[in-house]
This record gives sequence, structure tokens and C-alpha cells, in this order.
Amino acid sequence: MLRLSLFATILIGITSTSSSGQSGTIPTDKEDTVGIEGCDYNLMFLEIGDSVFEGCEECRCTAPGVMECTENTACCLYSVKRGRTKRAYPGESFNDGCNKCLCGDDGLAACTRKACPDKCPFKNWDLVPGYAGKGKVFAFDEKDQCPKACKCKVKKGNVKLKCRSPCIAF
Repeated sequence: MLRLSLFATILIGITSTSSSGQSGTIPTDKEDTVGIEGCDYNLMFLEIGDSVFEGCEECRCTAPGVMECTENTACCLYSVKRGRTKRAYPGESFNDGCNKCLCGDDGLAACTRKACPDKCPFKNWDLVPGYAGKGKVFAFDEKDQCPKACKCKVKKGNVKLKCRSPCIAF
């Protein structure tokens, strides 16, 4: 089970060593991880067998402190309407929120080019582009260079993505 580290409870520091040999301390929720073997990864604690994605590559915790990732996986990244990153693999089709797309063998998407005047273009936290309809979306605010909770506002053919301050941090 994937566990996010929460800063609202008592935290301890767990030292991890990267593949380059550099070590650092990653804060982890003491109540959630004491006595559980797994991996600290990007402010998350993963139990053995859990996996996460880094772009198209799947990384899995295989032993205490050991993350193994696939390499050279071709896929097309796209963002769904609320901002979550999804993956399509070669030959699969997907909708980027506005256009129909087909993921190519090289991981590049071929998409229709229709205009979507009632959708807000945005990039999500992974900087993957997408289109949001009216309502909430978690997007990357390029002006402030951080992720924020945003709202797509549609009014008489005009769309505007309005993001609230402050930046969202984990």
C-alpha cells in the first residue's frame, strides 16, 4: 500500500542513499512506517511490492531501500480533466481533454487539431499538457513555478484558468 508522508503528525528522518551514492534525509510519518519494510521515494513511503511511475517508467520497491525501474519504455503522457497524469502505450488511443490521439511507437502522439473554446489548456504537476472543462483542476502555475488548485472559468466563449495562492506543497 502506498503511503504519503504527512507533515501534520510527528516526523522522523530516515536516511536514504541514491544510486549515485549520495545520502539524504527524507521525512517520513513515524506512525505510518515504523516496523514496515519498504522504500522512501519522493516524500512517499512504499511498502515492498508497491510501485510508482516516473514518466513512462514504472519504479517498484523490491527490497528495503531498493527501487528498480523499467528503462526506455515508450508511452504518451496526457492529463485528465482534473490534472492527473495518465499513460497510453504505442497503439493505444486516448483523449487529451479536447482532441482524440493515438500513441505512436516512438511515444509521440498524433492528435486531431480541433479548437476547444470551452476548455482551459493547462499543464499538470508533472508538466504534462491537458484541457480542463469548467470546474476544478490541479495545475502547474507557470508564473509562480509551483502546483496550485485552479478553476477553469468559462464565460461567453472566453476561458480563463484562475489559480489560488499559495502553492501546494507536500
